[in-house]
Formats: sequence, structure tokens, C-alpha cells
Amino acid sequence: MPETLSQPLRRLLEARSVPSSLTVVGDLALDRYLCGSVDRLSREAPIPVLQQREVRCNPGCAGNGAMNLSGLGCVVRVAGAAGEDPEARELESLFAARGIASRLLRCRSCT
Repeated sequence: MPETLSQPLRRLLEARSVPSSLTVVGDLALDRYLCGSVDRLSREAPIPVLQQREVRCNPGCAGNGAMNLSGLGCVVRVAGAAGEDPEARELESLFAARGIASRLLRCRSCT
């Protein structure tokens, strides 16, 4: 039976073949998921009408990788460019909640 991806990664981490402290540098984004149900199509166009129940946000792009590494037990730092907006502050908050140190270069034209 083939191994799942998590089994080889877990063995590498247990064998200390992978550094336990990593810095992730790259594009950062905030992924926003709208959750709910669809019961009908719009009268104006053939598109579903969402009855929104909740909104979930997670780091995306390089931030997703940083969150995954943290979940595997690595000490992670993340760096990247971000806008001067509430979404950047939410990214920092999500990283801090997972114990990930973040360094965001703020720029007006990033988003």
C-alpha cells in the first residue's frame, strides 16, 4: 500500500533531517471563504444566490506554507509584502495565533 505524504514528512521531522526552524519568504494573501447554502438562482443572471452563514479566513500563498510547517511542529517565521489594510492586520493576527513570527513589509500598492 502506498504511503501518504504525511508519513514520509513525519519520519523526516522525527529523524531531524529537516531543520526545525524555518523562515518562509514569499507572496502573502488572505484567503476568505464564504460558507452557506444555495437554494435558488438569481433572476437577473444564471448565478447561485448564497445564503451566507459564516466567513472563514486563512493565510494563503506563502502564508499557507508557513501554517502547514507550523502544524508539522516547525518553528516558523514568515516575511513578505502586504498592503496597509485590515486584511494585513488579520494576517498578522492569524500568524500570531499559531505562534508564527511575521515581518510584513507594508506598501500601498501591494493589494
